[in-house]
Amino acid sequence: MLTNDPLNGFPQITNTGIWMVEQQEDGSFQLKMFNDVPLSE
Repeated sequence: MLTNDPLNGFPQITNTGIWMVEQQEDGSFQLKMFNDVPLSE
């Protein structure tokens, strides 16, 4: 569904966000990328 390949019986996704986080040494997470845009530190 994320690649716009037609899948029988599944509707297309119209609103979504893709993100990447990195776990820090203290166990928290830091957002690194949102919708293919790297975030500055």
